[in-house]
Amino acid sequence: AIVLLLFASSLAYGFARLQHKDTTLLNTAIVQGNIGQDIKWNDSVKMMTVSKYYRLSFGLAQKADLIIWPETAMPFIIERDIQAHKYVKAVPAMLGSRLLYGAVGQNSKGNLLNAAHYIDRSGETAGTYNKVHLVPFGEYTPIVSYFPFLEHITAIGADFVPGKGHLPIVTDTGRVGILICFEGIFPYITNETVRNGAQVLVNLTNDAWYDRTSAPYQHFAFYVFRAIETDRFVLRAANTGISAVIDPRGRIQGKTPIFTEDVLRGTYSLKNTMTPYVRYGDYFILVCLVFLAGIVAVYMFRARVREK
Repeated sequence: AIVLLLFASSLAYGFARLQHKDTTLLNTAIVQGNIGQDIKWNDSVKMMTVSKYYRLSFGLAQKADLIIWPETAMPFIIERDIQAHKYVKAVPAMLGSRLLYGAVGQNSKGNLLNAAHYIDRSGETAGTYNKVHLVPFGEYTPIVSYFPFLEHITAIGADFVPGKGHLPIVTDTGRVGILICFEGIFPYITNETVRNGAQVLVNLTNDAWYDRTSAPYQHFAFYVFRAIETDRFVLRAANTGISAVIDPRGRIQGKTPIFTEDVLRGTYSLKNTMTPYVRYGDYFILVCLVFLAGIVAVYMFRARVREK
């Protein structure tokens, strides 16, 4: 009876929650450039890449509150290239929008960073997030100090250093939590980002590495759970797909196919709720495991007593 009651209560609560609709909606335009991995880091196609994102943004991303380009959409240190930087800054300024995009950054010591820059409507960079949880052998080479011969096998040919924390970018349209690449597969990272004040989550990624395998689909699936766990909209911009808008109930409002040049338009809202999972993480599961272990131990002890 208790199990049936819990099951029925869960269904009733879920049904009621799914009927809720967010009223204050903002418009987003997610640009999927579809830049092949074989040319992405080639310096000779730099301006072709800039031109493509520029063209797509002006063609289909107009009247959006927030335009989003994927991870390392600009695969170079943007501040060093005056011409490219001028084009990028012109997008939000001319469209009256804001732009969030991925690029290569650099700290004061000269170390490279996997960065996300936010440009406001005036065309000025108003916030930056640097990826914290780096991918070994993709963005840095671990234990290289012990095995120097490993330093040349990092996928992009250079080591990145992590950012300082999972802090949202504070904007005039709310606090935007950034998840770069695989950061979104870790619940503790999204929980920390939301606890730090994020009102919407944005995932910038480049899944071109994985070609037409199951990996892009598996990576995308994680964000349905992150949306539900945190009660946040997830806006996902992927270089070659899958780009998507996922609502806080895990419903996919729109998505793109892989390896297509596309612009996905959608709506989202800002949320301030704090779910139990965000507050306490996996403690409930740990308590359940301890409780279960206690029950097993008691029954094993009783079984031995009966045998004797």
